[in-house]
Amino acid sequence: MSNNNASNNLIIAQRAVKQLRLEASIRRIKVSQAAAELRNFYHQSPAPCSEKETYEGFLRFYVFLWIHQLFLG
Repeated sequence: MSNNNASNNLIIAQRAVKQLRLEASIRRIKVSQAAAELRNFYHQSPAPCSEKETYEGFLRFYVFLWIHQLFLG
């Protein structure tokens, strides 16, 4: 039983290390910079098919930024 517990603890520790390495490798930028890049991209890209697609795309990007900022600071 003790051997199984140690094995489980090792797996949990390895997963934590893997997650921390992944987070450490992510390039972080300020939300204001991301918003400016999104604005520039929007103005340089061809017009979307509809206003609804523009809104949905912006909403998805905003939620992504919010989650990124929340969990990765």
